[in-house]
Amino acid sequence: MKFTKLSLLFFILLALFSTTVPKTFVTPQLGERAIDLLIEIGDTLNENRSSIGEVITNATSLTITTSGNYILGENINGTIIIDSNEVWLNLNGYTVYELSGTSTGIIINQDKTNITVFNGYIKGQGSSNGIGANQGTTALKIENVTISEFEHGIYLDGTIGAEIKSCEITDCTIYNCNKGIWGNYVIKAGFENCEAKNCTETGFELRNSKYNIFKTCNAVEIENNDSEKDAVGFYDYLGDTNIFIACIAQDITKIENGYQSVGFLITGTDEVQSSGDKIINCLSNTITFSGDGFAFGILLEKILLDLQEVANEALLSTTLKTVDWDPTGQYFATGGMGTDEIRVFEFRPTELNLADRLIEVVTLDYPDQVNSVDWDHTGKYLAIGTSFSSTGTAVKIFQFKPTENSVADRLTEIAYVTHPDSIYDVDWNSTSQYLVIGGSSDNEIRVFEFKPTEAVITDRLLEITYDSSITGTLYATKWDPTGTYIATGGTEQDEVRVFEFKPTEILLADRLEEIANNNTNNIVQSVDWDPTGQYLATAGEAEIKIFEFKPTETVSANRLVEVSSVITDTTYSVHWDPSGKYIATGESSEIRVFKFMPTEMVSTNRLVEVDSIITDTTYSVGWDPSGKYLTRVGAGTDEIRVFLSFSLPENCVILNNEIGNGSGIGIEGDGINANLIAKNIGYNNPRNFTTGMFNIFSDGLNGTPSLMQNISVPNYVQYSY
Repeated sequence: MKFTKLSLLFFILLALFSTTVPKTFVTPQLGERAIDLLIEIGDTLNENRSSIGEVITNATSLTITTSGNYILGENINGTIIIDSNEVWLNLNGYTVYELSGTSTGIIINQDKTNITVFNGYIKGQGSSNGIGANQGTTALKIENVTISEFEHGIYLDGTIGAEIKSCEITDCTIYNCNKGIWGNYVIKAGFENCEAKNCTETGFELRNSKYNIFKTCNAVEIENNDSEKDAVGFYDYLGDTNIFIACIAQDITKIENGYQSVGFLITGTDEVQSSGDKIINCLSNTITFSGDGFAFGILLEKILLDLQEVANEALLSTTLKTVDWDPTGQYFATGGMGTDEIRVFEFRPTELNLADRLIEVVTLDYPDQVNSVDWDHTGKYLAIGTSFSSTGTAVKIFQFKPTENSVADRLTEIAYVTHPDSIYDVDWNSTSQYLVIGGSSDNEIRVFEFKPTEAVITDRLLEITYDSSITGTLYATKWDPTGTYIATGGTEQDEVRVFEFKPTEILLADRLEEIANNNTNNIVQSVDWDPTGQYLATAGEAEIKIFEFKPTETVSANRLVEVSSVITDTTYSVHWDPSGKYIATGESSEIRVFKFMPTEMVSTNRLVEVDSIITDTTYSVGWDPSGKYLTRVGAGTDEIRVFLSFSLPENCVILNNEIGNGSGIGIEGDGINANLIAKNIGYNNPRNFTTGMFNIFSDGLNGTPSLMQNISVPNYVQYSY
């Protein structure tokens, strides 16, 4: 123990400079000698102090109410409660046995400061905590303590306004606990040379904590067989600027179906503008699972929050029907009926005032009702579909120029196409080369090739295929992520259909081939593919449904298989989040968020409602590209509402780590933003990560995050032979 060195240095230097001497008197050699002397004196005083104090014997449970030094003279069967500041407790190699199975071995009461516990053992009966520090504890030091057989080895229980601050936990070993070290609202704590071993859930876990450092700590042999929980070495939940240096997560195993095993797990972030966690020079080795689950060496994961409204806009003369975010997440467009039917807003989430977060940058008074708006994948072009007008120009393409000084110049019409009736949906493919439209007359589904460089405006949208087999009104059209398939929904008997797009066929009629359909028994108002293209969601009059798409099946009836459904009110819009784990719906009286869990055995358990907000009629919902924000438009006082829905790991640094010998993915990210992932080595994993790419997560479980802001080169794959 050397915590008095700085104070001793102060007094020695004060003595050295107490007389008036020239500044050159203190040479570098003299300074080094003074510091060496200081260290020797500090070590001696600390060693002496550890053997000086009140010796505790013949005690079961004990409450310390007076500051001072305390030394165990024998084992204790019971609980030690520290209810005073400035307490030095030397366990002296003895053991505190918590025999009741319901209490904590050593309790530090709330708002205590300068508490030191060191040099001994604490053993429990499988529940409660080895050492428990209550809210407001500061300057707690725990050193060279071995803890076993508790729910939590060390439990740091802070809260907002009464955080656990400035703790040092060093050279401790925790084994046979559920969680090794657990902390909530912990600030500026240091964990060094600690090991959590043979735990059943997590080795080290922090929640809502920031500015903490883990150095040379090990989480080893974490094995979980609870189907409702993860097995994790190091876990940071909604934290900020927590640092892991030279730590090891090894032999982390999930042996029951469901959930996941993870070496290092960062979930969400604590701040709107987080500085981000750091994982540097760490090893994640042998992270495995058995049964139906997932394994990750390092996982950056978003977390669902209760929907929090962060921006709104009241448009009293307009009812909005449609909304779509641009690829950057900086802008979104809306369309509807009334006045100024086309609008583009800039979203500024970091503004302090709610009214300053939505800035209208484009207002366009269009003569007809706008049913659909869709940004192309460059964010440069905006397509709209409208109800029938006397001009017959129901589909238009605008070029977006946000930097133009004049509002009128920011949205410029560059292409249009005539159509005999209303258009209810428009959708760009993934390359922005093709646009599909759906409407309410013959040849309802049409595909156009977009040629922006053509000199004549009417030549910029060239119809290349159509399908006239649909007999009802077509309300929804959607390209799959690959641009190979188009899903449609409407009012006819087979409301959901999937077409394969074959642009190289010579005949126009051969370029669209229906390959799958399914009768939903309801009018379909909206369809949306998940990011992988494996699942298709539909929404209509009375329910939402999820279908699994299997294009390689030889029998067409087996290519679109219903896997889950939920009864709803009339639902006008359905939208997957970028991770493919959640679905948002816009309904007649609310918006809802569902979690999709395709591995659940029972179909009714695969789609579970996790949040909802009562609203007026919502005609359209849309996630921003990061999946962090959810927008609704529709009827009511505040037609536009933006909700914070997820917290994402942001500004993290994942540097110089080794991830090997796992049964899943080396490094994975789920809806993350603006992270640095570089110089990591993956080996002997079924999937390490994509090398030489701007975003390593493109080879991950849930596809590429929409915000391509993660710097991730170079990373390396090392193969063993």
